[in-house]
Amino acid sequence: MLQTTLDDVLARVRAQLEHDDLTGAVALIESLRSPDQAELFAEPGETDEPPCCHNVSCWCATTTSE
Repeated sequence: MLQTTLDDVLARVRAQLEHDDLTGAVALIESLRSPDQAELFAEPGETDEPPCCHNVSCWCATTTSE
């Protein structure tokens, strides 16, 4: 999702919550695709990389250490 779109959705969700409209806020979030819902709640700086499993076939097995 584009950052401007994400910011717009967040602003709309905040506005709904400020008016105690939990149903409206949930409806906005539910209208998003699953990956966009995840991005909405992601911590700043998180990447789009899948979580690492640290096994031999893992994409990052040779680039990280446990």
